[in-house]
Amino acid sequence: MKTFALIFLILVVWSTGALAEQYSSPFGFSMNIPSHWLIVSAEEIRKNPDLFNFNKEVFKNVNPSMLEQIKEMIVSGRIEMFFNQKTADSSFNDNINVFKRTGQLPQNASESKKACDGLPGQLASAYGKPTKVYSCGTKKVSGLNALSTEFDGVVNGTRSITYEIQKSPDIIIVLTATCKNKTLSIIKKEFEEMVTSIKIK
Repeated sequence: MKTFALIFLILVVWSTGALAEQYSSPFGFSMNIPSHWLIVSAEEIRKNPDLFNFNKEVFKNVNPSMLEQIKEMIVSGRIEMFFNQKTADSSFNDNINVFKRTGQLPQNASESKKACDGLPGQLASAYGKPTKVYSCGTKKVSGLNALSTEFDGVVNGTRSITYEIQKSPDIIIVLTATCKNKTLSIIKKEFEEMVTSIKIK
């Protein structure tokens, strides 16, 4: 959680990138992504190395070491990110990050309740501040078990929505949308539509 919390701190906007409707992720799924979402993946950086040109004006207030860490994570294929170009402003760029991890989601109602009850404490420890959880529970995504949560983002004035999907017995795909509170209704609707469109390979 601490490593990926850094991802939510990106406050930049890129002006180039892939426009796609159906996107095939190297993490083993495909989903529909509206064309105004900028895809930043290892493949896109190979095609457009200027995406991480740190001399650009948009990067002037962003910690260079954090940018290097994020770039390395994307280039190595450990994470991919999507940025909403319609809702971006100088304060924050609404984004979705995707990665996979090993593990198993809660297997029954009792385990789910235990995981949800422990979430506020885990987030507070990771973020270094009290964090409100708005929802937490199990769902189905593409016929697979999933855990869905919504909570305050690490950046003040933002909200995060996460879907953890059990792709295989030991692999979980994690998708997290983080947005400004003022754009929550827009991003939440678009994110839910994307998740609904997911097809596991």
